[in-house]
Amino acid sequence: MNRREFIMNMGAAVSVASLGSGCSREAIANEASTTNNADTPLPSPEKQGDKKMKCAVVYFSWSGNTRFAAETIAKKAGADLFEIKAETPYTSDFQKCCDEAKPECQGKTLRPIKTIEGLDLAKYDLVFVGSPNWWGTMAPPVRTWVTQSKDALKGKKVCLFQTHGGGGMQRVGKDFAETIGDTANVLPPKAFSGSSIKSSVPALEAFADATLAACGIAAVDATVYRFSVKDRKGADVPLEQYRGKVLLVVNTATRCGFTPQYEGLEAMYERLKGDGFELLDFPCNQFGQQAPGTDEEIHGFCVLNYKTAFPQFAKVEVNGENAAPLFKFLVAGTKFEGFPPDGKIAPILEKMLGEADPDYAKKPDIKWNFTKFLIGKDGRIVRRFEPTAPLADVESAIRAELAR
Repeated sequence: MNRREFIMNMGAAVSVASLGSGCSREAIANEASTTNNADTPLPSPEKQGDKKMKCAVVYFSWSGNTRFAAETIAKKAGADLFEIKAETPYTSDFQKCCDEAKPECQGKTLRPIKTIEGLDLAKYDLVFVGSPNWWGTMAPPVRTWVTQSKDALKGKKVCLFQTHGGGGMQRVGKDFAETIGDTANVLPPKAFSGSSIKSSVPALEAFADATLAACGIAAVDATVYRFSVKDRKGADVPLEQYRGKVLLVVNTATRCGFTPQYEGLEAMYERLKGDGFELLDFPCNQFGQQAPGTDEEIHGFCVLNYKTAFPQFAKVEVNGENAAPLFKFLVAGTKFEGFPPDGKIAPILEKMLGEADPDYAKKPDIKWNFTKFLIGKDGRIVRRFEPTAPLADVESAIRAELAR
């Protein structure tokens, strides 16, 4: 079966399964994706000269202060975030933790740590390392990780940031550089007060910017706000205008078995739009050619049949070379984690996709119409929902973001 035959068959199968088997609209009303019709290039990795650069933030946190700092730096730098965890966690009781950790710090003990899943230092050129200041030095799990990773860190730019309770940097930066050994590539460290960490966002972001600049790296805007999309009339719509709102980006089709999801999506939109929510609809004809017609014809169909009032943009492609930059960004920032079982359509999708490509589940590309991407108030991707995800689950996640 070639790809065209597969897509056409898939469209027919999904339509029959969802509508012909007596499946209710509510049972299939759960899918969304995101697209962008702008010519804006994808957020590329940071560059130093002609060399592509990638950043990682690796940290250990006990109270949460270093975690907050790490998350802020990672967002600003467009970096991947990884947490160091001790095999045996420290107790949450402050005094007991002190009794346990103080002799480890003074004796420079290497506390066993868990393997950090997904961290391959070979992929990164700049690594931020975060640690609390414990008795003037690195926390033992950080010392362990640095000791274990120093060979893999050779030749890379490495920069320490630490949080403290009033002691400042003390020996933390010196111990860190000595443990790594490759001091030529260790950048100036920075200390942040843990007691005021949540008001230190500007300072943390400035530190990230300065570190990137020292490496000749430009900060990456890892939000959807850097994109513009086309409306139905062909005019540019900067997504910047949605700053501060929770967004749900959906790739839709008017002749799909999931098309009745429009009804549930519109009902959800009416319930939540007054709370700072927007639903962005991007028709796509890539799956079974199930979104035929002009942009105005598609819009007219949706308004007539489902009374949709949420913004509907120009038709786009969401996969492949000609995919809209917004959708390339969304796909690159998420992964396919399988179809939530619904007892009806999910098994059909899994079977047909598997026959067309046995490795389909390992790839992040959008699998079908009504894939949904949830975007937080900060413009960053929160979560991806596949077409068979219940709309109730989607709405619950949206409400959680609105409450943040």
